[in-house]
Amino acid sequence: MYCGYCGNEIPDNSTFCPHCGKESLIGGEEVKRSEPVHTPYVPPKKNSKLAFYIAIPIIAVALIVGIIFAAVILPGLNKTNATGQTGGSAAKTTQKEMRTRVYDPSGNLTETREYERTPEGLATKLTLYDKSGNMVNYTLYEYYDDGTEKSQVVYKDGAVASKRTSKYIFNNDGKMTSRETVLTDSEGKETVNLLLYEYEGDDVKCKQIVDGVPTTYEVTRYETVNDHRRPVGSVQYKGSSENDPIIRRTGYSYDGNNTTQNVTEYENNRVSRESTTSNETENTYDASNRLIKSVVKFYIDGKLNNVKETEYETFNVKN
Repeated sequence: MYCGYCGNEIPDNSTFCPHCGKESLIGGEEVKRSEPVHTPYVPPKKNSKLAFYIAIPIIAVALIVGIIFAAVILPGLNKTNATGQTGGSAAKTTQKEMRTRVYDPSGNLTETREYERTPEGLATKLTLYDKSGNMVNYTLYEYYDDGTEKSQVVYKDGAVASKRTSKYIFNNDGKMTSRETVLTDSEGKETVNLLLYEYEGDDVKCKQIVDGVPTTYEVTRYETVNDHRRPVGSVQYKGSSENDPIIRRTGYSYDGNNTTQNVTEYENNRVSRESTTSNETENTYDASNRLIKSVVKFYIDGKLNNVKETEYETFNVKN
């Protein structure tokens, strides 16, 4: 895929561009309940004093249990459902970055990103600025219900500069197997970009086909740490298989919230460029340990490239 800022080709699984350092634009088992067992009820014989005296304490106990359930247990169940902790129809708490600002090393604003919840879902407006603070262009994003990108429209000088729409196919495990993106430029020319994914152990293999022609093939290896899946390294080939020439190797290393990418680029099977892209992350949490703000500093070859500040919002969504 290609960086939406500098236009250079970047690995599909990159979280940020190794060239300009900016973030990439490109994102139960059913509980089976057994049937209740009903104990046949045998009515007491009429005019039986013994049955009458036995029934009185049973009725009294049943009344007490009912009062306790209504006064104590039932409100607790309602409260649990309201907070989304249990219950099939309960809401669940989720977080989403709602406001983002990006600054250059001199502190000049270069990018803003605003998120808005609409009846159709979540929408995003991305605005880019030049060094004088003038707006260069802005981009509107729309998303499907699962959070994958549905469309992207870039506006420049008040007119549509380009439009991108995406469709996805997932397998039975919920993993994406293909993404088809149609890019339309200002003159109406369309380019179809198809990404095909295969999963083999900890490896994800991605073949890119542009207008029917295979262009790149990339293999990315992942690891899972504390229930978080992250890339370890990737190799990108120019062609459609691992037998084709290598054009890029990327290695990832982690230190807490900080990530480093070591990128080696090849041309004619020889190293043409080496670079290191890294970030330092500082997070702020509220009293409930929910993320409310993050500040990320991006570096290229040890030099500060930009600073991204993001504010998060917590809200409830239906299961």
